[in-house]
Amino acid sequence: MKLKYLAASMLALSCASAMAEEVELKVIGAIVPEACDASFTGGGEVAYGNRYADILSDTEFTLLEEKTIGFTLNCPSGATTAGIRLVDNRGAAGVPAGIVGALPGARPNGSSTYAFAAQGGKQVGAYSLRFDGVTATTDAGTNPVDLIYKNTVGGGWVKNLTQSVLKHGDGHAVWNAFAVPGNLTPVDFTTLTGNFIVQAALNKAGELDLSDAVPMDGLATMHVAYY
Repeated sequence: MKLKYLAASMLALSCASAMAEEVELKVIGAIVPEACDASFTGGGEVAYGNRYADILSDTEFTLLEEKTIGFTLNCPSGATTAGIRLVDNRGAAGVPAGIVGALPGARPNGSSTYAFAAQGGKQVGAYSLRFDGVTATTDAGTNPVDLIYKNTVGGGWVKNLTQSVLKHGDGHAVWNAFAVPGNLTPVDFTTLTGNFIVQAALNKAGELDLSDAVPMDGLATMHVAYY
């Protein structure tokens, strides 16, 4: 028994000695992009208000008027190469089939069309987003910029001829950026301002449950992306 106790004591001493002889030191951190703040005017809300159901058609989608909301990217730490990614939080499943064709300027592949949340399993409608009046403040002053975009899974920057705010997600992996006119390289800026032109379209009357109010509930998130 004494031999067992002695062996156990020696084992414990050996383990304690081994633990004291070797210990790890971690030096950690991260290099992050210079931060830019994104904001919308009016708290980020585009309001269509109440619309009576009698405006709906049984055979056609109902196009609502355009609305405008301003946005700003502000980079207080200095000139930064940045752009935006738009994510549709409602998902492409909420976009009624064929409604893209009812939205003027919307891309046929649905990459600039965003959904309203379905209500009671019914698709309510969708809306498109376009850029308007975008300017960037750089070392050369404040000037209009060209809109460019890039598919994140490959390929280079391309001029955005339709002015569409292209979404990231739902099968589309797109970055939106801004360039000096005639250039395809994202520009460094300290402040970038512009507008989104919003236009909504509603589903056909027969596709909706009109026994109660049907909310138009769209939600998209604008992320700052650094290039």
